[in-house]
Amino acid sequence: MDRGAHSFSVKNESGFTLVEILVSLVILLILVVAFVPMFTFVAQAVSNNQGKDTATALANKQIEYLRTLPFIVLDPVTGEIDTTKAQLGIVDGNPPGSVPAQQVKTINGKEYTIKTNISWDESVTYKNVSVTVEYAGAFNKLKQVVATFHTAAAEEGTLGLPNSGHILVKILDNTGSQLSSASIPVKIEAQDGSALTQQNNTENGETIFGVLEEGYYMVSAQIPDDMTYSPEQTIVEGWLVLDNVEVDDGLINEVEFYIDYGAKINLSLEDNAGNSIVGNGILELQWSNGTNSSNLSPIAFTANDFVNNYIPAAKIGNLWPGGSYSLKLTDVLDSSTLKAYTEYDMSVDGTPRPQNNSSEWDGTLQANDTTNLTVKHFTQTNSLLKVHLYTGTGMLETEFVPDDPSIPDGSGVYRVTRWKDQSGNNYDAVAALSQAPELKETAINDLPVVHFTGSKSQIITIDSRSVSTDNFTIFVVAKPEETHQIDTESTTSIEGVWDQKYLFWPEWGGYSNAGQGLSLGTNGISNYEHANGYMPPTAVYSGDMSSFNAIAVNYDEKTPFIYINGEMRKAGIESPRVHVSTPQKVGGDGYGYFTGDVAAILIYSSSLSEANMELVSNYLMSQYNLP
Repeated sequence: MDRGAHSFSVKNESGFTLVEILVSLVILLILVVAFVPMFTFVAQAVSNNQGKDTATALANKQIEYLRTLPFIVLDPVTGEIDTTKAQLGIVDGNPPGSVPAQQVKTINGKEYTIKTNISWDESVTYKNVSVTVEYAGAFNKLKQVVATFHTAAAEEGTLGLPNSGHILVKILDNTGSQLSSASIPVKIEAQDGSALTQQNNTENGETIFGVLEEGYYMVSAQIPDDMTYSPEQTIVEGWLVLDNVEVDDGLINEVEFYIDYGAKINLSLEDNAGNSIVGNGILELQWSNGTNSSNLSPIAFTANDFVNNYIPAAKIGNLWPGGSYSLKLTDVLDSSTLKAYTEYDMSVDGTPRPQNNSSEWDGTLQANDTTNLTVKHFTQTNSLLKVHLYTGTGMLETEFVPDDPSIPDGSGVYRVTRWKDQSGNNYDAVAALSQAPELKETAINDLPVVHFTGSKSQIITIDSRSVSTDNFTIFVVAKPEETHQIDTESTTSIEGVWDQKYLFWPEWGGYSNAGQGLSLGTNGISNYEHANGYMPPTAVYSGDMSSFNAIAVNYDEKTPFIYINGEMRKAGIESPRVHVSTPQKVGGDGYGYFTGDVAAILIYSSSLSEANMELVSNYLMSQYNLP
């Protein structure tokens, strides 16, 4: 036997290699993946068609049921419509009847909503009938509507209706055309003390309430969530209302409501450099159509309301697309720069209009459209922030003063000779070296402070161009080290000449006016006014002030209000002086000097709103990590 040469094969001639098996599995998987969506689509299509068939059958069944009902049932004694008997009409509707306006049925796990509408024609001789069935579609689960089934019903012979009148309600869009694209709920209520209330839905922009007794009725139309109304109309809890609509026998009284799809505004605010303003404010819109005008409810906004630097349409709401608008912005305060701004009112002659795609906005809006507007009023010229001093990097100019000039590199202190204003006005606070307060490093939240020792020589003076009168707001972050005298509030005394620690010195106001100042001790805060023979505390707060606090005095029409960390703690007494002016000297003067630390000072030439008082206080508390 020849044993010298043999050949071997690793392939099993009757089977498949591992590679061939894997390739077959991959091909099969591809086919499965490709066909599963198709099978799903086919199943959904079948389900959808079954839904349509069922909905159509339900609509036909409802129509057949309606045909079995009496056209109208009259009371044989009174001759009036007998609403207690089954007849062709809607429950609590007009014409009255026994048919529910809406029914829900579940068939094979799918929910169907049957909506029936029955209304008089304008001659009140026959009834218009429509049936609509809604169900959830198989593809997107949204409500789908089978084509509405319409028919009409009439009574053979004479109806024999009682003497009566009718109300025809029309829903008009902003062009004055009947609104046919939406069904609007409308109701009437008798105003004679009876309990009569009937509700219909409009078709093609109208509905008629027929066979009504003589008298007066309240007619109402409900505003759908995605629609709005002409502002000169009266609205009560989402319903437009007309009172005292008169019904006379044999007559049709026509009533009109104006409802349409809303127009929308996205509103952005900018400064003179094109930077976006994001913060607090109040938006007021005034509407007019040449005949009527209306002030819409003010819209208060905060920084949290802004989306991509816009006050979004969702915040402003649906606006009537007819007529024209004018907008006003008040109490605007930027949450990043802390700048407050003067009022913007586009109705004032000479005021630049909002920009709409680089063009001036003409005040008009379109239904189902969003207009992007930009108001560029918020410039440095229109800023109400007169002074903003804080102790950040580069804000303080200092000079080293040695304890003993004869000793090189000896001990000493840095004195603050200039505190730079960041309001944009450059109203710096300055001090001669001989009067300059001290610099204290990393005193609060790793930031330096300006330290006053209570010495008569330590005063730093704010630029006099910052002075404001009667309506102003002052913020200061400070910590006192000594107590001061707590005096009784008054508008006639001179108590301020004794034992005070004037953080802000009240300037002498002469014989008619007064300067405002603030004394701060560890035991409280006192607001003083200074004039000839006049230095009373017009607002006094007594309490523990031994730590750093964000303190504010808000003068509103010469009445001071003391705030601590955003909370109003004391309402003062209105000043009897002709004008009251803001202080300039920080650290005190003739009748008392402050001992303690100051980290920030802001002065506004306006009384700030409560929302803005809170915004600025919270900003300062966060900046200096105050509790």
